[in-house]
Amino acid sequence: MAGGVKQILVGAEAGSPLESLAAAMLGAGRGIVADRYCFSRGPLSRKIAGTPAVEATRIEKEETDAFDAASGHDYSGHDFRRNTVTGGVRLAELIGRDFRVGSATPRGIRYRKPCANLSATLGAEVMQHMLRKAGIRTQTVNDGGVRPSDGIED
Repeated sequence: MAGGVKQILVGAEAGSPLESLAAAMLGAGRGIVADRYCFSRGPLSRKIAGTPAVEATRIEKEETDAFDAASGHDYSGHDFRRNTVTGGVRLAELIGRDFRVGSATPRGIRYRKPCANLSATLGAEVMQHMLRKAGIRTQTVNDGGVRPSDGIED
C-alpha cells in the first residue's frame, strides 16, 4: 500500500488548538501518548475512556483538499481535528485490519463521522461533504513510534 503520514496532531485539552508533532509514541490500548484521549482529559474523553475506537483518528489529505475545493475554504489538517493526516492511502480499506506505521501497529476500527463540533467550526456543509470521508478511528495494538513521512503498510 503506497502512502503515509503527513501530519501528527494532538490536543492537550478539550477544545485546545492542535499541536503538530515531529514524532509521537503510540501506546497499546491508549493511542497517541501526548494526546488528551490517552489521558482521558475533558468530559468526552472521560466518558469514553477505555473505548478502543477513540484512541486516535486519521483523515486523508485528499478528502480535506476535496472539501476545501467544493466549499471554497482553505482549511488545514488542524481544522479537521484528527490526530493523523495521511496522503496516498485509502483509510476505509484499513477498517477491520491491522497495519504498520513507523514501528507501531494500529488497527482500523470504523469510520469517524463528522461531529456537531466540527460542523459548528467548519460550517454545516461539512456534514454533507465529509460523510464517510471524515476519517477513521483506530486502536493501537502494539506500542511504537511514528513520524510524519512514515509509510503505512498492511
